[in-house]
Amino acid sequence: MNGRTEIAAVVLAAGLSRRMGSQDKLLTNIGSRTILQWTVKHVLESCFEEVYVVAGAKVDAYTELLKADDVTVLHNRDYEEGMASSIRAGVAALGRHVSGAMILLADQPLLAPATINRFLQTFLSKKVRIVAASSGGRISGPAIFCKSLFSDLLQLRGDIGARQLFSKYQNEIQVVELCPEEALDIDAPEDIRLVRQRLQEA
Repeated sequence: MNGRTEIAAVVLAAGLSRRMGSQDKLLTNIGSRTILQWTVKHVLESCFEEVYVVAGAKVDAYTELLKADDVTVLHNRDYEEGMASSIRAGVAALGRHVSGAMILLADQPLLAPATINRFLQTFLSKKVRIVAASSGGRISGPAIFCKSLFSDLLQLRGDIGARQLFSKYQNEIQVVELCPEEALDIDAPEDIRLVRQRLQEA
């Protein structure tokens, strides 16, 4: 697809990375970019109206890292609550003209621009309220939510993200199939090794 859409991207980058110990996985370098920069690069190469990155404790480092990119870095002061607080922070910042928001994880750098645009095209053509990823028979993020669900997103609490909306609106979801690698979110050092191999091959 060509051009921009009225859909915003909200990249969640405020996680505590507890399973990675003291290492900030988003600042891990792969080639000339960090994992966060790879993810943002792929989002910017897609057809979004605007792009937000929601940061927590590392907001200053991430803002400096992304200063050359056409993104808005938001500070989620309640990041310790979990993922829902970052979703709320991102949705609350969206302009009135936005018709939907795609919620993405910053630690999914193998999600290609062409795949992201498949989500956008599906949302625009199918006229559904949610377009979510499906991998291995499981529905998950990333996902696009239409504007009419922003109030639901603003009510989320805890660290389970927006999964509860998948069941609440199960008859209003269209899925986009992801291969296992594109669905990978980095949780362990071996995941970083795989991501490094794939990005260096690209």
